[in-house]
Amino acid sequence: MIPLWLRAIVLSLILISNASAHEVFGTVEVILKGDKKKPDLSTVFVYLEPAVGNFKTPEDIIKRNYTMATKNKQFTPRSLAVPVGAGVQFPNFDSIFHNIFSVSAPNRFDLGLYKGGASKTQVFQQPGIVKVFCNVHPQMSATIVVAGTPFYTLADRQGNFTLGDIPIGSYQLRAYSDEGQAMKNITAGDKEVQVKLTIDGRSFKKARHKNKFGKDYSTDENERY
Repeated sequence: MIPLWLRAIVLSLILISNASAHEVFGTVEVILKGDKKKPDLSTVFVYLEPAVGNFKTPEDIIKRNYTMATKNKQFTPRSLAVPVGAGVQFPNFDSIFHNIFSVSAPNRFDLGLYKGGASKTQVFQQPGIVKVFCNVHPQMSATIVVAGTPFYTLADRQGNFTLGDIPIGSYQLRAYSDEGQAMKNITAGDKEVQVKLTIDGRSFKKARHKNKFGKDYSTDENERY
């Protein structure tokens, strides 16, 4: 027969192992050249990575509907976060052709040229930052963050974010913006965790991207596309 004191210890360990922390939340800011703050932070991704091991993302999150459309020669939305294994639909709502592609390893892809009204899907199998472009229209650009974690979000315009209740453990809290990245080690316990992240983007310089062949875009855009 197990003594009552030992039963109590076992029960407490079970409760602790199943416990979740309170919310992990906070703010993120991006400092630009001249020490100016980026005014709109709604394209900043914030996500958690475990200090040891990997997360297993629930299947229902992977199978959600993720869409990045083309409309008026722009991507909508221009920033998207998806879990590893998710498929992203790229419907073409323009009356012209688009050729969506990325050369971002390890998630390179090329959907080829397709007309308005059509849609193609790309499945992302590896975590990473994916820069998305159109091989026809150089002004089109977007970013997809493929997260190896179910705990990710986009900040709001003011830089506020929340990741919900996080299991007890040690993590790396990461933020990504086109201007740079930031990381902070955190420990989730039985109390809420509030964090402030600062991305130093003062040395950021926006460069013109190449087409899918690694060459400059033609200055004479083919108008039938």
